[in-house]
Amino acid sequence: MTAIQKLKYATIIFFIGCTVAGCLEKGDDRRAWLPFSIDGSVKGHAGERIFLSAMDTGEFVTRDTAIISYDGKFSFTGDIAEPDIFRISLTEENALLMVIDARHIEVRCLSDDLRRNCEVEGSQASVELQALMSLEDEFRREIARAEEGFMSARRAGETDSLIFFQEKFLDLKRARTDGLKQFIRRNQHSFTSAYATWALLEEEEALFVDSMVAVFNKHIPESRYVRLLNERGQRNAIAVGAMAPGITLPQPDGTPFSLASLRGRIVLLDFWASWCRPCREENPNTVRLYKRFKEDGFEILGISLDE
Repeated sequence: MTAIQKLKYATIIFFIGCTVAGCLEKGDDRRAWLPFSIDGSVKGHAGERIFLSAMDTGEFVTRDTAIISYDGKFSFTGDIAEPDIFRISLTEENALLMVIDARHIEVRCLSDDLRRNCEVEGSQASVELQALMSLEDEFRREIARAEEGFMSARRAGETDSLIFFQEKFLDLKRARTDGLKQFIRRNQHSFTSAYATWALLEEEEALFVDSMVAVFNKHIPESRYVRLLNERGQRNAIAVGAMAPGITLPQPDGTPFSLASLRGRIVLLDFWASWCRPCREENPNTVRLYKRFKEDGFEILGISLDE
């Protein structure tokens, strides 16, 4: 998998799938349910349906549906146990992410593009979430431009250009990480910052994440994202320099194989799947790596994600 593909996949996982979302509990009886109402307007879709969805076990599930009136207005009502991320959408692609954290929120969409042309009033966390999404949109645009240049250089066999774009990808990754950290620092007491902190868990930013969790615990301990960050810290025994956890999986012939049997060697865990094209493209590089360092005690343990 190329550097740019890894960056793109990380972006998609965070902002569409949201890795934390699959861990969220469906309800929390410790909190009183609070009513909310949303009044909104959108141009060009009179008579059509518009949806309010909540994140539930890793995907958005429709909570309410409204019909847009002749003058473009719609409304939703409901209740929440605590502030959380919701989606207002016309289609799966044409959607606005927002936070319901107040009793009454107004949404004005200045065109039929909900993602880019909506204003939210009454929810400070939604304003912060939109700023966060703007950062990510810019990152995706830069990645797309760099990918175009990288693929062009690959087709032309221009080695110097390939190196340039590889370095460009690393620069973009560092810039994205720095941008997220600056956003989180500016909004230390915000629900949205706790949500954004999850994007740094895959960026070897454990010290920064731990420092922010301490701040969140002081100012917004009731947030489920903060609770999950704390749970992650309690059960995450994997860190740079720490002992690798035990892994035992069946081999193709059904017999078990344990990672412990390779103790004392340098081991690369290679997660792959037959349907993963980037994995197959990377395989020749993995083979070359093994041939180069096998005499130094280097081993590769391939773990297939095929069913």
